[in-house]
Amino acid sequence: MWRLTTHRILLCGQVKTESSAFQIQLGCVVGLTVKPHSWFQKSIHFTIHLNSENKATDVEVACLGGQRDLVVSKLRETLNAKHWETVPIYTLTRQKKADFDTKKAGIAGLIKEQEEKNKEIESTVSQAFTDLKALMSNAADMVALAKRLNTSTFTDKDELHQYRNILMDMGMSPSMSASNTSESKVVDIELVSSPVTKDLAGDLFHSELSRQIVDFVEKNALLKKNIGGKQILTDLYCIYNRARGTDLVSPNDFFEACLLFKKLGLPLRVSKLESGDYVVQHSIFFFKNEDGYVVFP
Repeated sequence: MWRLTTHRILLCGQVKTESSAFQIQLGCVVGLTVKPHSWFQKSIHFTIHLNSENKATDVEVACLGGQRDLVVSKLRETLNAKHWETVPIYTLTRQKKADFDTKKAGIAGLIKEQEEKNKEIESTVSQAFTDLKALMSNAADMVALAKRLNTSTFTDKDELHQYRNILMDMGMSPSMSASNTSESKVVDIELVSSPVTKDLAGDLFHSELSRQIVDFVEKNALLKKNIGGKQILTDLYCIYNRARGTDLVSPNDFFEACLLFKKLGLPLRVSKLESGDYVVQHSIFFFKNEDGYVVFP
């Protein structure tokens, strides 16, 4: 006698005076062979081919002639279904319960679990900012390189052209002094070595920025008498921001800092032209007409 389930074949029988039984796992079955039979045979045989632990084994099963086709059909149907490859739901539930650890129970366990999550987040954020830090480091190196190139003397026009291309790739446009008759010496805007930042200056940021702007303008002689000692505010912002390198300042902060020139007793002033443009001018060249507009000598 034998029984077929979704996972195995159970074979039971009587050997002499003792009962015996064994099972065949359907996952080990690799094929079936149905032997031809004659009309005179009472029992009909078919062979089950097994592959258990890489060892081929054949099991021959005998059944009554009228039952063979039904048995073979059900067996092949079950083999094709492969129910043994599906993990039961109760098994997954037991695995989840097995993952439970008493160390994670209670408030202490929740705190520890949250700490582990925080460590994972911190690790992810640190890795994400690695490239950004490398970029900032390279930017600082490029600014230092620009400073060294700015003090270099070029005797060849090709070298001068190559230098200009380098600065343009870095986002800096070199300017040539109109008063310098020799083209061999490059006169560029001097970079701001220690830009004022909100992190360092705090509440004094705008006043310190105002003083640094004045120092920058006077050091680079941007306001010259032959042009009326004036500079369009937006142009000055671009020149100063370029000189700051990677520590850029916003237009609003720059404008607020410039409005503090008079209050801080600095030699620069900001005025509005009839066109609506703002200009920065040295105080010694600063005049106003009766309507309050700037008049340049």
